[in-house]
Amino acid sequence: MNERNKITIEWHSLLKDIVKNIWTVVLAALIGLMGVYVASHKVYEPQYTSAATLVVNVSGSSFSSFSASSDIANVI
Repeated sequence: MNERNKITIEWHSLLKDIVKNIWTVVLAALIGLMGVYVASHKVYEPQYTSAATLVVNVSGSSFSSFSASSDIANVI
């Protein structure tokens, strides 16, 4: 490759253009952040699960199975 076809970057000019149009850079960043926020809240849907165990104490004895607890709860 000869010297005539060599590509160079003028850093001073590039930085000058970025500083001159900093509002465009800030707006582009804000649009990107808003897009990520909306996409993350639309795509990700959390799933909530729960479980419960009913324990009924009657006269010192403990019922920890669901069917026995349900029977005792229905009586009470």
